[in-house]
Amino acid sequence: MKTKYGSYEKAQPVSLEGLMESPTFDETVFKTGKNIYKNPKPEAISKNRDKYKDIPGMQELWKEIDKINHIIELAEGKIEPKPEEVVPQLDSKQLYHLKHQRISLYK
Repeated sequence: MKTKYGSYEKAQPVSLEGLMESPTFDETVFKTGKNIYKNPKPEAISKNRDKYKDIPGMQELWKEIDKINHIIELAEGKIEPKPEEVVPQLDSKQLYHLKHQRISLYK
């Protein structure tokens, strides 16, 4: 039964022979093999510190990031403090702001 508006109709399935006879058929659609990325994901600079150590300011940036990471891990109890260290008592809002500061430094 035909509907009033044809936009709701589904396309009818087409056989492989019907596709092969069509002049607009592109066989590369069915190409198998390894996927080749045209735009590969760039390498994160923060994960390869030795390669980017000569960029001015990167050493200081990594030191600041490491310091914030250490404070966050101490506050969350993920690592044990050294005997001379004081464990920071941070509320959830301060911890939230520290984590977002770390994210902005990574960017």
